[in-house]
This record gives sequence, structure tokens and C-alpha cells, in this order.
Amino acid sequence: MFKSTNTTKAKTNLMVFIKPTIIRDGVTADGITQRKYNYIRAEQLYRQDQGLRLMPNTATPLLPKYGDDIALPAEVRAFVAQLEGDQ
Repeated sequence: MFKSTNTTKAKTNLMVFIKPTIIRDGVTADGITQRKYNYIRAEQLYRQDQGLRLMPNTATPLLPKYGDDIALPAEVRAFVAQLEGDQ
């Protein structure tokens, strides 16, 4: 019923365009990070408000507000402590 007999192959190329940004200090880096994070979170809030058409009773994922401390897993904390101990 759903049989395909096509044997030709087509090569496609993926092009990625990168926009470089020169960051001269930590305050600028934090501002850029916060702006991008808030943009992604706003998109998630919009999609959460719109809902999923195919699964109407399913909640969509949502990032916490920027700046809310997220607890690192114990393995990551141990790894960071090990790195700091090596220095």
C-alpha cells in the first residue's frame, strides 16, 4: 500500500549563517544573554497560550525566569569542585 520504488538520491547542502558579536565585557555579555533568553521564553509563553492542536491537553515546556537560580545536579557540582581543586 505505501511502497516506494524511487531509487534516485539527491544531495542537499545545509547552510548555516553565523552573525559574530564582539563582546568587550561581562555586563554586555549578560545583557545579550538575558535578551536572547527572554526572547526564547516569550516564544514558549506564546506557544503555551496557543496550545498544541494535536494534543490539546498537553502542557508545553517553559524556561524559568532569567536570573532564577537553577540548582545544578550533584554530578555537575562535584565536577566543578574537582576542577576548582585542581587549580
